[in-house]
Amino acid sequence: MSSAHAAAQYRRRFAAWAAALALLHRFSARAQTVEPPRAGASFDRAMDDYVAQRFDAAFDGFAQLADSGHCEAARIALLMRAHGARLYGRSFRVDGARRQRWVDAAAPAAATASLSQ
Repeated sequence: MSSAHAAAQYRRRFAAWAAALALLHRFSARAQTVEPPRAGASFDRAMDDYVAQRFDAAFDGFAQLADSGHCEAARIALLMRAHGARLYGRSFRVDGARRQRWVDAAAPAAATASLSQ
């Protein structure tokens, strides 16, 4: 692969994850959830990992929060799972029962976003 082709591929991948992050930020600003202070710090840490492109650590952080019912983390974890191979170059595997719990946790945020549009 030529260096020009590799650079173009990197730019496309970077643009894709940046767009995904912008979309996540747009919807998270609309969600009206009250999270315990500890969850907020954990969410910030996971988001920092995401921005720094430490996607495994970010996914693990969002997944742990999603397991506890954090709606924004559940939405992000679901998006990372669904688009992992294309956006992050790896797949994030989640069993069906866990995925459904995340879908249920993310539902309030999705309802809030659709009602405000």
